Amino acid sequence: TWFVDVRVKGRKIGKDELVAAFEAHPVFSRQEKLRIDVLKRFGVYSTESNGHLSEYLPWYRKRPEETAKWIDMSDWIHGETGGYLRYSTETRNWFETEFPQFLEDAGKPFDPGRRSNEHASHILEALETGRVYRGHFNVRNDGVITNLPSDAIIESPGFVDRFGINMVAGITLPEACAATCISSINVQRMSVHAAISGDIDLLKLAVLHDPLVGAICTPEEVW
Repeated sequence: TWFVDVRVKGRKIGKDELVAAFEAHPVFSRQEKLRIDVLKRFGVYSTESNGHLSEYLPWYRKRPEETAKWIDMSDWIHGETGGYLRYSTETRNWFETEFPQFLEDAGKPFDPGRRSNEHASHILEALETGRVYRGHFNVRNDGVITNLPSDAIIESPGFVDRFGINMVAGITLPEACAATCISSINVQRMSVHAAISGDIDLLKLAVLHDPLVGAICTPEEVW
């Protein structure tokens, strides 16, 4: 996902101003080095976390010594190799330890006046009451983003009311951003077809076409 237009109180913030602000920030300059580099080269800012973005791209995780330049070890989400696996394992172990206590504790009181930051309750409210809710939604593209395939699942701004989800259509990504997305879309499409058909060779070909896998592995290593 990309922020193709950034404005503060109506004033457009360009690439150079964004880069300068990030590089001057005491935390972001350390934790978001890869995202800042992508901003410099693509001209737009990616919404993916520093670590997650590195997994989509073929340029930053080729060799361990190179990877170390772009990640930050203060948190798994900033690009630690195997960080998500470590975090998930620790969370699983914590849950297994704490779950018996959860069963003994009293449940949390239900308060209809409080809700999380997730979209679901806002969407339901908009559908039932007609009160308009603006958000970013994962939907089938169908022309919302003009230079991505129609069958791709996108995340893009839209509005919800009693008539459903109404997406803001006619968005065109910068050419390089679209090319980056299409690389992943092709992998995802092959993976889905492989899962439906049970075609193991197609699944291996999907892995082979992953940009990061292709930057590091040979076909024999994938097979």
